[in-house]
Amino acid sequence: PRATLPHQWPSPIQVLAPDPNPASARPAPPGTRRRLALKPHGADHGPALSTRPNPNPAAASLAPAPPDPRIPPPRPRHPSLLPRVIPRRTSRRRARAPCPPSPTLRFIHDWVPEPEHGGYYAASILGIWDKLGLNVEVLVGGPNSEIEKRVALDPFGLGIVRGDAVFVAVERGLPVVAVNSYFQHDPQGIMVREDSPVRTFADLDGHEVAGQTGATWQLYLQRKFGLPRMRVRPITGNVMNFVHDPSWIMQAYPTSEPYYALKEGVRSRFLPISESGFDPYRVIIANKKLVSDHPGLVAAFSRGAYLGWQAYFTNPVPVHEHIGRISPSMEPDGMRFSYVKMRELRLVEGNPATGESMGHVNLQRWLHLGATLKDLGVIKSVPPIQSVVSTAFSPDALGINPSLGPWFWSNAPVVPRKP
Repeated sequence: PRATLPHQWPSPIQVLAPDPNPASARPAPPGTRRRLALKPHGADHGPALSTRPNPNPAAASLAPAPPDPRIPPPRPRHPSLLPRVIPRRTSRRRARAPCPPSPTLRFIHDWVPEPEHGGYYAASILGIWDKLGLNVEVLVGGPNSEIEKRVALDPFGLGIVRGDAVFVAVERGLPVVAVNSYFQHDPQGIMVREDSPVRTFADLDGHEVAGQTGATWQLYLQRKFGLPRMRVRPITGNVMNFVHDPSWIMQAYPTSEPYYALKEGVRSRFLPISESGFDPYRVIIANKKLVSDHPGLVAAFSRGAYLGWQAYFTNPVPVHEHIGRISPSMEPDGMRFSYVKMRELRLVEGNPATGESMGHVNLQRWLHLGATLKDLGVIKSVPPIQSVVSTAFSPDALGINPSLGPWFWSNAPVVPRKP
């Protein structure tokens, strides 16, 4: 067995000299064990090993040796000099409390899926909203969708409407507010045949126009251009009447209906409503509770929408493929036509010469629109503009560069005409 050593060596440590007495090196008798003996500091070097009889030889290997009186007891150590006991790390980490899932935002667009919604579908299918931590459900709208009411009833709702509809909704007490400029100018207009005698809005007197009944722009045209004999008939949602009836005049989008008319062999001309003086934004509205309680969600939604438009205009192919799957009536050439027209008309970015850009909000335009609606009798008074539109979610407010990338297609497809 090993010799029993004291807990601490005396200071300074004494180096034991070899035993000058050869007798101490002789083998110990049976029943004894050899112990290491240390001498105090300053003593002469005597035998370093001593042999003494063990009264219990059988327990010699188990019983501890009695303390040697010649060895001083160990000095107590200051607690700061004691070795620190560091708890052992375990591989199992403390489980973190799961983060609550982000609520689902329900976004309703204003028609069937089409390239005019390309930026929002890009944000959805390319994972832009996902990377911002959002769950966004894109819902399909359509004629008579009553988007303002649906958004007002949904605490996490958003939807696309015209700017004049926001004033009407606010006056009726619906809790909605515009948070995002979708198109800088509403693209709606009136489509006539290329050889039609209707050249200006004033020429519409005495004609029937297929359009949305009760639209504010109709009242504006009648009041401004003196059109007492202009009549409005229900719109059918396709161009077949336009193709078969040379006198047919219809409400249309320049990015869609002219293509399908041309495909049937009929050329058309287009009168933009925005050039008549009635020029609202096309906007996204949100439930006011969503804006007040979760402004971060609205900011992230808007950021994703802007980035989605930039991604769509840079490369619309993935979005068009997706729209083609969920909206079979959309064909590749028709979607390419829409893309080129949106870029030609600068619907998203507006006119930079007047300070417009993607998502830009001009409060003076909003105030002018409100005054126009009041003059038309559409609303009784112009509400505080802050209750109608928010500027907190524009690209400038969010620190986003609103510029769009280069054109992916610079020309519309050649439309094959039917014989």
